[in-house]
Amino acid sequence: MIDQTDPSPLLTPAAAAKILAVSVKQLTHLTLAGEIPFVNIGLGNKRPTRRYLPTDIDEFIARRRTTAMPLVLKQQIKSAASATYEIIDIEKRLADLRAARQRARACRPGKS
Repeated sequence: MIDQTDPSPLLTPAAAAKILAVSVKQLTHLTLAGEIPFVNIGLGNKRPTRRYLPTDIDEFIARRRTTAMPLVLKQQIKSAASATYEIIDIEKRLADLRAARQRARACRPGKS
């Protein structure tokens, strides 16, 4: 992945983003989400100057590495999820709610 013999071991956000093939903005979001650790070389925490260790980038890639899900499993998941939905007639449902509301108003004491 990354040449560990490089004399400058810290990567700029642009260099780290290039290795990951993402934008600097996406790298920042991953960093803020705690997915990729960084080194703050700035003077404070208000606006950190982020640099990335090549080993941290490699570890992130290794954690995110995955294999494709088998097609059969995808179909099982899709069919299991769709089985939980119920198709309703929204007009009938609204009419039933309106009728129930009218019955409730009619049963209130003190109403004429």
